[in-house]
Amino acid sequence: MKKITIATLVITMAVLFSMSALAETINIRLAHGSPRGHPNAMQAELLKAELEKATNGRLKITVFGDRQLGDDREAIQLVSAGTVDMAYASSVNFPLILNKVAFDALQLPFLVKSYDDLAKVLQSEAADKILASIEDVGLKGLCYSDGGHRHFLNSKYPVLKMEDFKGLKTRIVPIPLFKAIWERTGANPVGVPYGEVYTAMQTHVIDAVEFNISSIEADNVYEVAKNLSLTGHYFWPGLFFYSKKKLEGLPQDLQKIILDTCRQLTPKFVLHTRDEEKKSIVNLKEKGVKFFDFEDRDKMIELMKPVYEEWQKKSPLIGEYIEVTKKF
Repeated sequence: MKKITIATLVITMAVLFSMSALAETINIRLAHGSPRGHPNAMQAELLKAELEKATNGRLKITVFGDRQLGDDREAIQLVSAGTVDMAYASSVNFPLILNKVAFDALQLPFLVKSYDDLAKVLQSEAADKILASIEDVGLKGLCYSDGGHRHFLNSKYPVLKMEDFKGLKTRIVPIPLFKAIWERTGANPVGVPYGEVYTAMQTHVIDAVEFNISSIEADNVYEVAKNLSLTGHYFWPGLFFYSKKKLEGLPQDLQKIILDTCRQLTPKFVLHTRDEEKKSIVNLKEKGVKFFDFEDRDKMIELMKPVYEEWQKKSPLIGEYIEVTKKF
């Protein structure tokens, strides 16, 4: 009888220990540089809520946003170092910081025509391959989002035709792709960090910025520039990503939940940005921003053909992504 009692006790203790391990809360730190009120900041909070719900509270996620831990560059560095577990950064930073040139595909101009199309393209096999290309540097891409369709904001005059770009000191993220794009328009591209756009425009270091509408509002750039030309030259995808080592250190079931939950959120994130952009347009008009139709879109597209040809040679993944966009 004693043997049975002891055996039962051992089994019971093992079960309780197992249940305790399963119920243990795992604290996750998520960093991003987007300002409060920006769609990407809202999406970080949505991701937190969805993951905590999907894991029945086994994950507790603390979000460090609004550049609390730095901008996109710092976010990538922090996850790479294991200081934080997860982060969001615009895709343009991966060629810039990690030399992952395949991400340039996401910002080739005029390939994707609408948010609805983008939501589909970012779920394609070609987009998945680009997302997976950071695994060899210790990062695990979880899912895409989007910061918004990019247009041309400047403090001098309305840009309506190609010749209006000539000589305008235009802020870009300093990567070869954007330098090639904006030099072809006749603009004078200037590399300025995201967090310094307002000051650079205010002090006339730059005349213009190619920017998404939500950032113009969230970062108050409308206070120093009022002319917005609706060029719609490219979208601004970004990605949530995890330390590969830390993700693989989680229980298998949690790894699967994180990957599955994030994957399902991509279209929701993209369409959320679309809807927030509509609100920002109304708000910016009330704040005195003037919206102008850009008349030379076809000329601009024609000018970009050599850029497409050059960049397809840089990575086969870029060519695959271009082919996918042709289906929409």
